[in-house]
This record gives sequence, C-alpha cells and structure tokens, in this order.
Amino acid sequence: MEGTKRYKKDYKRYENLEGWERRTISDQLHTWAEKYGEKIAVTAADGEISYKGLERRASEIASAFLNLGIQKGDKVVVQLPNRLSFVEVLFGLEKAGAIPILMLPAHREAEVEGIIKLANPKAYIVAEQYMGYNYLSLATQMKEKYSCLQYIVVDGSNGGDLILDDLNGNICREYPTVDCYQPAVLLLSGGTTGIPKLIPRTHTDYIYNARMSAKRCKLSENDIYLAALPVAHNFPLSCPGLLGTLDAGGKIVLSPTTSPDDILSLISEEQVTITALVPAIVGICMEMLE
Repeated sequence: MEGTKRYKKDYKRYENLEGWERRTISDQLHTWAEKYGEKIAVTAADGEISYKGLERRASEIASAFLNLGIQKGDKVVVQLPNRLSFVEVLFGLEKAGAIPILMLPAHREAEVEGIIKLANPKAYIVAEQYMGYNYLSLATQMKEKYSCLQYIVVDGSNGGDLILDDLNGNICREYPTVDCYQPAVLLLSGGTTGIPKLIPRTHTDYIYNARMSAKRCKLSENDIYLAALPVAHNFPLSCPGLLGTLDAGGKIVLSPTTSPDDILSLISEEQVTITALVPAIVGICMEMLE
C-alpha cells in the first residue's frame, strides 16, 4: 500500500551462525556432486540419479530454460508429484536463477489461478496426469486465460508447449550470477483463510534451515530418507527433508503417494532410516503393522 515501508531482513546478524553460508542452492549442489560423486542421491518410481547425475541434469534443464527465454528472477509454477522430475526441475530452475513456486498436487483451479494472478509466472510445469487428475487440462486453461504464462512444460508424453524429457540443453553455457540472499523458492501457506499466500525463502536461509534440522536429527551419509508426504511442502523438503538429506550425503527415496501400502513397502525395500509423517498417516501405518 502507498506509504507502507517494505520490510527488509537484515541477514548480517546471522552470518556468524554455525551452518550459515553465503552460497546459493545451486552452489551447494555443485559441492555435493563433487563430494559424493556417483553415489545415488535420489530414487523414485520413475528411476534414480546420482549426485553427479543430478548436477548434470540440472545444468541441462537450466540451459534449456535460459535458451527458451526464462530469465533470472522469472517465476515458474511447479506442480509435480513425488517424482525424479520434481528434484531435477527444482535444481534446474535454481541454476537458471528462476524462482519456482511450489504448488502441491492437491491444488486445483482456485489455488492455481489465485497464485497466477498474484505472481505473474512465465511458465507452468505440470504432470500430464497424476492420481486420475488431468493437470495438463488445467494448465492449458490457465494459459488461455493469463497472458503472463508463455510456456506449459509437461512431465509426460503429450501436450503443452514442451515435454520435460526433451529439455536437453548445452551444459557449458554461462549461468546467471544469483544473490544468495534473494528468494530461492516461493512456498505456499496452508490457505486456511482462502487462497494460499506466497512464502519466500532465500537460498542461504533455506539451506541453513535444512542443515541444522539434519544436524538435530543426526543425519549422515549413511541415512536413507523417505519423502512420503508431497515433497513440494516445506516439511519434507527442508525439515530436514530432501535438502537436509542431500546436504548430509544421504539418499532420498520418493514415495509416489501417501498410501500406507507404499510407505511401508518402501521402508522395507529401501532400508529407510528416517521419514516424516503427519499423525493420521502414522496411525494408519501402525494399525496396518499390527
């Protein structure tokens, strides 16, 4: 509003904290790739990828987006389920300097439209279909309605402007310089009072959050973290979640659904050592075990 001062966080007060680093998420990925190499970083129903492989794939996706015209600071709506593609896209956008808006798979027209009106994203990345819902149809509808949306990128085989698997760029190009105190992701609030609100998290503070959560949980490179909840949510993404586990050198296992059948099977098959669940799912899992 006119006359209202914009709040600006003073990060200098945190710079002597243990685990606080003035580096971007993309910088962190490079360090992890150098340190852990061909060790498997993420495994999912649609495949697995090593730390080195994840950095290479992120570079390909970043290059493809930059060649497309998505620039540093552009916002991109990401609505993908727990798939390898989510992780690749997240790090690809970070390397390109774009800002992903992490929608949950459960969000529908009202939430998506509200966020597009608010943020004016340049692209929308969706699964073609998931759990019986046609996300491509929703994305197409939004693009027809809002001129800011220039590209629909699809994790699938049909429709949209681009197929995610086709985004293979020149990984030798120069990437934008990004300020680590600028937003890395835009998370969504619970939306209990209406359309979800955007929650900006900077590169440095978000890695710090994940790193110190991982320390609290005593994570190490021997741990295997099951991301059972939608990984676009803050809890399984950074508490310690995906980012905290990668920072510790562990392995991420992505559960395709929140079904207790999937969760219990993956815990057994993948020798999971840590996961994060909401109480209701814990209760059902315990009942099934009994």
